[in-house]
Amino acid sequence: MVAWIYGGALLPLAVADIRKHTLSNRTVMLFVVGGLLCGIYRFGIWEAVLGFGLGFGLGFFVWLMRAIGGADAKLYAAIGAAVGYKRIIPVIAVSIMIGGAIGMIKLVSLALRKKGDFRKLTQEVMAFVPCMTIAYWYVIL
Repeated sequence: MVAWIYGGALLPLAVADIRKHTLSNRTVMLFVVGGLLCGIYRFGIWEAVLGFGLGFGLGFFVWLMRAIGGADAKLYAAIGAAVGYKRIIPVIAVSIMIGGAIGMIKLVSLALRKKGDFRKLTQEVMAFVPCMTIAYWYVIL
């Protein structure tokens, strides 16, 4: 039940990311605290903390590759705490696959509409929290 409430709270965050393409640190930190509380309640402190650490470490690595924003990397830590260390890798993998598929569709549609420099097309910004939210729901169901 707690996982469903946490997943439901991710939905407005995904909508906000689509609209503004930015998330405040305060909002993300609230999700970190909520994720830790959710994970501690569901699995115990160690699985929640390990999930947080693994989510942050992998999110930081993806951020270093400039594939996601800083808030997305921190949100991986929050989701990792909520789902535990056993489920954060599938969440990250599924969200990257969803994001890649959406990105390819967006890139092809932009290329068909704008015939120009390919490098400019690849600088388009994409909201990634919806991909993370879908992946979260996929993994917990």
